[in-house]
Amino acid sequence: MAVSRTIQEHNDAQADRPSTATKVGIRDLGRNPSKVIAFMVEQGRPVIVTNQGRPVAVLYPVDEGQVEDFILTHAEQFIGDRELADAALAAGATRALTDVLAELDD
Repeated sequence: MAVSRTIQEHNDAQADRPSTATKVGIRDLGRNPSKVIAFMVEQGRPVIVTNQGRPVAVLYPVDEGQVEDFILTHAEQFIGDRELADAALAAGATRALTDVLAELDD
């Protein structure tokens, strides 16, 4: 199969650099998505998808427990709120949790 050959050729060429990601052409991904995904999961490393030799996407292996964290950290609302919180912290406009809890108890 083209994917197996493509992945194997890449791995042979990258043998001295074990931490590099594998590259796979978009055609090979389209023809054999299950094999590419299985390889990625087995290796535990990202796969770079190329179109005419240029990188266009990256597939990352994730486990079930990481999916929610990934979605939240890439959600626009979460990113905006985090930036506001960082700015408030930098400006000294935050309060200690113990103070807020003490107020709530009163």
